[in-house]
Amino acid sequence: MPVSNDGDRATSTVVQVYLHDPVAEVARPERQLIAAARVDLAPGQHRTVVFGLHADLLSYSGRDGRRLVEPGDVELRVARSSVDVHAAVRVPVAGPRRVVGHDRQLHPVISLR
Repeated sequence: MPVSNDGDRATSTVVQVYLHDPVAEVARPERQLIAAARVDLAPGQHRTVVFGLHADLLSYSGRDGRRLVEPGDVELRVARSSVDVHAAVRVPVAGPRRVVGHDRQLHPVISLR
């Protein structure tokens, strides 16, 4: 997500990524925060925040209590807050349904350009 500071003073902002999964086998939150990055910006500076998200971040507790990732479409919402959404992207999750364990990867890879 591109962010910029058009002002004459240094500032910072937080870019957030929320997950919406409308097709899970159990009811899920309307939006779930899965990644966030604080970006410091000098006056006139422009940056791009890039999030690398592992499929394990989509996991949830199914009916049988096990954490799983299912194939299907999810929606990722890029925002400055849960109500200030700047972009929504439908992302297909491919592959078989799988159970994830305690070794699941829950940390996004975040880079600034």
